[in-house]
Amino acid sequence: MFLNYKVIYLILLPAILAICFLPYEDYYSVLLKSHNITENVIGFMFSCVMFSQSVFGICAQKINSKLGYDFSVRKLPFIIVTLFIIMSIFQGHILLSWLLYVCCASLMSINNISYNSCLQKSIEDTNRGTILSLRSLLIAVTGMLISPLVGHFSDIYGFSTTFLCCGMICLSLLFITSILAKKI
Repeated sequence: MFLNYKVIYLILLPAILAICFLPYEDYYSVLLKSHNITENVIGFMFSCVMFSQSVFGICAQKINSKLGYDFSVRKLPFIIVTLFIIMSIFQGHILLSWLLYVCCASLMSINNISYNSCLQKSIEDTNRGTILSLRSLLIAVTGMLISPLVGHFSDIYGFSTTFLCCGMICLSLLFITSILAKKI
């Protein structure tokens, strides 16, 4: 099975983004509780995030038709991770960091839909199951490796510093993989 750089990029992209977002979603409610946010409010906050993701997901195709898949799949992850880094810096400001989280999650919805469409078009039917399984495996392994590390470093350095480092690592990996996959 021959894989080109485009397919490799598309397989790696969700695992790279998972470096930031899998542990953040795991630890976000802990962070909110540390700021005395009640479970009731946390539930409302998460439902707002899901609603925003749904709305942006519905608009993904229109956005792609105007800006193109190159924007949604290659450039949008850089914007998402940059917003994640800014969000990490402002963890002490609950409303600002939450609004940035809503923005990240909404943009991730556009990226995920665009990414999946691009990946489906880039692989042959006979290899699709194998490649999609490989993508899922990479996301799972990323989560298994990064979540305990984030927990450990959050205990030592705090959430803000730990997530800032995750964002910087993710941004670096996006840059490297983007160089490998010149055109999508």
